[in-house]
Amino acid sequence: MLRRQKDVSFMSDEPWKMWLQRAKSNLTRAGFGRQTQDILYEDLCFDAQQSSEKALKGVMVLLGSDIPRTHFIGYL
Repeated sequence: MLRRQKDVSFMSDEPWKMWLQRAKSNLTRAGFGRQTQDILYEDLCFDAQQSSEKALKGVMVLLGSDIPRTHFIGYL
């Protein structure tokens, strides 16, 4: 049986750090760009949007704000 190794970077008691780590991950993936024709521009844009959303939510958690259940960056 295969066991999934835990990513140590996500083992934090501070949720805002997890949000920012995930934002960085999405931004890194988007930054790789369209390396092959199999990668769609829409997917790169999605990762960039996710990065922005997660970074904003991380800052909101750090400041003690409630995070609304939305993906609308303008609202966040």
